[in-house]
Formats: sequence, C-alpha cells, structure tokens
Amino acid sequence: MLLLGVVSLFADMTYEAARSITGPYLAILRASMTVVGIVAGFGELIGYGLRIVSGVISE
Repeated sequence: MLLLGVVSLFADMTYEAARSITGPYLAILRASMTVVGIVAGFGELIGYGLRIVSGVISE
C-alpha cells in the first residue's frame, strides 16, 4: 500500500508540473495572450469536468 502511495505522489507531481508549463510554452511559441488564456482556461475546464464525471461514475 505504501508503494501505491509513492507512485501516486510521483504521478501527481509529474501531472501538475506538466500542466503548469502549458501557458509559458504557448508564449514561447509566440501565441497571443488571448490564445494562451483560452487554451489554458479550456484545459482547466476539461480537467475539472472530467473529475466531476469520473467521481460520479466511481460512486
């Protein structure tokens, strides 16, 4: 059980780090601030929406 917790910790760290660089990465690609905001916001919306749906399904 401890090993599963450690794996989950590293998976969360990787996921959060990858998600946090989306905006700066798009800015490096010279996307406008509007495009960066829309893409990052839409990603957050999809992420939270999937959490709600998967929570309902798991119940």
